[in-house]
Amino acid sequence: MKRFSMKRAFVFIAIVLAACGGDVVGDSVKLGDAEARLRKDPHDSQSLDFILRKLNDVSKITRNSAAAILRVLAAADPNVRSAIAPKSIPALIEVAQRQDDNEQQGISALGEFRELGAPAVPTLIKRLSDPSFPNVDYATEALGKIGPASIPAVPILRRQLRNTDPNAYEFQLWVTIQLRVQSAVAIRRIVPDDRESLDYLIELLSSSDPRFRLQAIMALQDLGKLALPAVPALESYREDENARNAAWTIKEEAGVPR
Repeated sequence: MKRFSMKRAFVFIAIVLAACGGDVVGDSVKLGDAEARLRKDPHDSQSLDFILRKLNDVSKITRNSAAAILRVLAAADPNVRSAIAPKSIPALIEVAQRQDDNEQQGISALGEFRELGAPAVPTLIKRLSDPSFPNVDYATEALGKIGPASIPAVPILRRQLRNTDPNAYEFQLWVTIQLRVQSAVAIRRIVPDDRESLDYLIELLSSSDPRFRLQAIMALQDLGKLALPAVPALESYREDENARNAAWTIKEEAGVPR
């Protein structure tokens, strides 16, 4: 009976993979191999071209995997990032413009190219008016990671930061807070001396909701040396280990003696 059940399970998996289209398992292995080769040789154009072709594969699973690999490669090594950017960014912009497909993977990947992702700024700004909250959230984060080149997005990001409507995007209050936090981080990265964004995060540290306090702490830690003026506020929460760790991380990145 057990053997029969296992056989049925394998048949079911085979049917699902077939329904996805393409050779999902084979493509996954080949994509992994291409990623490994690019880590060793960022100028391996054959491997990069294979990954880029898979962005348009018949299988959504494979399309997602290809975009995710480009995101990981860009995030992991500046040398790989600069080598693959010229071909990858235009292809990922096309992915980010899709609807109800794998656009979230494309949006997220573009942010990991940091300042090299500047050509994607107009596309990402358009995504800020998307009815889908995840797309707005990913676009906000990506614009912040791209940095000063995203300055045209700041007016919209500031509106998001100032949005206090608990029913925004028809979600719960914590989602509105999440987007406000993400917007504050993005603005501070784009305009490093912006006080409104930093002040919002510092103010959120005193929230009565532990979820919001933790979001503020993690956001300040993520900002690193850009959050240096927030260290005294973080250090005032002596009993909060997360706040202490965030303050330590910020000071270390800013080169401040402990």
